[in-house]
Amino acid sequence: ACTHPTSFDPTTSSYQRLEWVGDAALCLAVRDWLFERFPLASVGSLVTAEAAIVSNNLLAYLSLCTGIHKHLRHQDEVLPQLIERYEESVKSQRRRLWSTDPPKAMADIVEAIFGAVFLDAGWEASQAAVLRVLSSVLSLFDYPSIDETNPGAMLSNPKHELLAVSGELIKVKCKRSK
Repeated sequence: ACTHPTSFDPTTSSYQRLEWVGDAALCLAVRDWLFERFPLASVGSLVTAEAAIVSNNLLAYLSLCTGIHKHLRHQDEVLPQLIERYEESVKSQRRRLWSTDPPKAMADIVEAIFGAVFLDAGWEASQAAVLRVLSSVLSLFDYPSIDETNPGAMLSNPKHELLAVSGELIKVKCKRSK
């Protein structure tokens, strides 16, 4: 589950297939949790909340906070520098969750671990693993100030919000070359 595609170990495949399964387990666990927790929320709000919870930013942040990224097996010469820059951005610059773009591999191994749990122990165990790993994030939804009809508003990504707003304000015309 922690073997990056650049790892040249002929006896072990990369985490990509486990990541694919883990992504599905993660999304279904989060959707189930949101559906039960917010019965008054619109589908659009649930989609926004889910997107924030299962985002590469959040998963990489959890990878960093738990130290899972230290178990990443790879042969990529650039990846350690990317992880170090991300860690610096999170810790020293205090950007936390919405820091600079994290290395995707950090989020990938979290999903791969969820996939490994699903394949090894089944659906219920994978659901429990996802909810346990995400418990600190999901607990944020228990604050009294949360809008029960719009849970996604709390975790919206400022970069995505800025892009959405700027897309409405700025229109760019493109000429086709002949």
